[in-house]
Amino acid sequence: MIDLDWAVGLVERNVGRYYREWSREAKYRELSDARMRFEVIEDGAPVAFAAFMFDTEPYKKASTRKVVYLYEIQVEPATQGRGYGRRLMEGVI
Repeated sequence: MIDLDWAVGLVERNVGRYYREWSREAKYRELSDARMRFEVIEDGAPVAFAAFMFDTEPYKKASTRKVVYLYEIQVEPATQGRGYGRRLMEGVI
């Protein structure tokens, strides 16, 4: 289980300044979607997470294909450079 307060806070600390209009509430709602899945890396405490969702999308004529949408990959600044982001990507794909 992921601590959404921590996850939203990490997104805000890492990239919130790059959003045109950062909204903690909007990010919380997005990550609270029942279809959202998470991979979390802990090193005594959570240090990184990926948020992703499986879905289908139109493909060719009247067909669909399965896709995965990666919403977030975030690593605590003090633990960056240790391969956590790579591990998360490998876990998602």
